[in-house]
Amino acid sequence: MPIAAFYAQEGLTEEQIGERLGVSRQTINTWKNQHPEFLDAIRTSKDEADAQIEKSLFKKALGGDTTACIFWLKNRQPGKWRDKQDIEQHGSVAVALSGKVELSMDKIIEEYADALQRSSCEIPERDCTTE
Repeated sequence: MPIAAFYAQEGLTEEQIGERLGVSRQTINTWKNQHPEFLDAIRTSKDEADAQIEKSLFKKALGGDTTACIFWLKNRQPGKWRDKQDIEQHGSVAVALSGKVELSMDKIIEEYADALQRSSCEIPERDCTTE
């Protein structure tokens, strides 16, 4: 087993493997592209490490570890157990407001322009009468 595969089995990332070997991540990628046996060794080692963690997590979840249960379900059934759920609403929604209502600047300008049109006010003169 190449030393890089050993590091992968220990859970190191490819960047960390490169650091241990004194090479860049790009070099690790080049080796994977040029040497299929190197790529296979890295993949196999990562898969073995992941399988060990999965087995351990599964045992903890079965043993009643709530965090392990939640993690397992969120990852195995994300559509059903993820924190954010997408819910579509069809139809209309009525909203009743009470108390203080804040207006946007656009709405204030629109209402001001409407009020000016309804009045006989000329802005520069500031001498106006309203209806």
